[in-house]
Amino acid sequence: MSSGTASAGGVGHASGAPRSRGNKLTLVGLTAATKQVEVNVTSPRGFLLNTWHLGPAPPAALAWPAILPTLSTAGGGGGTPIQPIVVKVNSDGSLVITSPCGDGSPDVVWTVSATGSVSAVLGSTKLVAAGPSLMVLAIHKNDFSQLNEENDRSYSVATDTLLGWVAAGKPTYTTSGDVVTVTIKGSYTKAVGEFELVFGGNGLLRCSFDFTWSGATVDPRQIGVVFDLPRVVDNLSWQRRGQFSYYSKTDIGRNAGFDVQPNPCDTFFGSPWSTCGYSPATLWADDTTPAGSNDFRSTRDALLSYSLCAQPAQKQCVRLLGNGTTNGELGTLSGRAWLNGSGVRMLGATLSNEGGNSFTQPIAVLPHVRVAPRAVVAGEVQLIVHS
Repeated sequence: MSSGTASAGGVGHASGAPRSRGNKLTLVGLTAATKQVEVNVTSPRGFLLNTWHLGPAPPAALAWPAILPTLSTAGGGGGTPIQPIVVKVNSDGSLVITSPCGDGSPDVVWTVSATGSVSAVLGSTKLVAAGPSLMVLAIHKNDFSQLNEENDRSYSVATDTLLGWVAAGKPTYTTSGDVVTVTIKGSYTKAVGEFELVFGGNGLLRCSFDFTWSGATVDPRQIGVVFDLPRVVDNLSWQRRGQFSYYSKTDIGRNAGFDVQPNPCDTFFGSPWSTCGYSPATLWADDTTPAGSNDFRSTRDALLSYSLCAQPAQKQCVRLLGNGTTNGELGTLSGRAWLNGSGVRMLGATLSNEGGNSFTQPIAVLPHVRVAPRAVVAGEVQLIVHS
């Protein structure tokens, strides 16, 4: 645990039966001056399972991941100062936000449409086409429906982003120091609320969502935001903190993957009877649907980073950022990608519970989360567009 500007470590203790709630957690070594506590939960084998921050929110200076350059200087400090972000307001109420880079790379030009849809161009390459869209994906009605042949071969993609978006006015913005904050208010057919987009230098974007649920009660499998990318942005790479140090090279849950291609139907076969689905001639990870191979479209949890790139070797990318813990607390993240017609969709999920298969869920995550009318659906996703 840590507190204030100084930090101290210790072991907390709680008593109670497994899976019980409301137990008192006793923390030792704290002083009266303590203002913030970070609680890290580890398994008996030493794996980091979860992180909570108790007390006031971290100061703004701590909001961006430490692995990134600072917002004010190139390369993380001591470099050429980054020029201020420029905001242009168009006659229709849309915004053009230029996010400069201080290392000689092309600027990232963001556009926020009058209805709140975001796109991004790096140099002459469009990397983000639209988004964010709120996703509240329901759990399978049958816990094992993904094993049902009829369901499996329907090829319907689990992409239940909410429908019926209506913007409540034009986007508004404020500037403060090195960042521009854009607020987008509106409603879906099942939720009403707002997105807050914080744009920084070096192509940084922090996307927060805060909605009140107005639909029927639902047990969500995943909650998060989806961004639409051009079809060419399909080189998938990721790094994550798994529960094991070794995975086979074909395990879709491995800790790292680089330049994984979607390889949709017709990639391996040419005859009509074998263009999609399972085949003993390929690895299970390579079996395909129109949305891509199993390896491409599987959810990765406990992310350190998750990139979709227009070029191999992680060039011209949209990268999700996470801190590697494994549930829906602030700052944790899962990622998923799939082909969607002529484009690619990328989900940054602040809640991901592996569908209905409770035996695969992380230990520190309760089996299910229920979203009832008037419940708050909120979270935060951080990403960077870079060359």
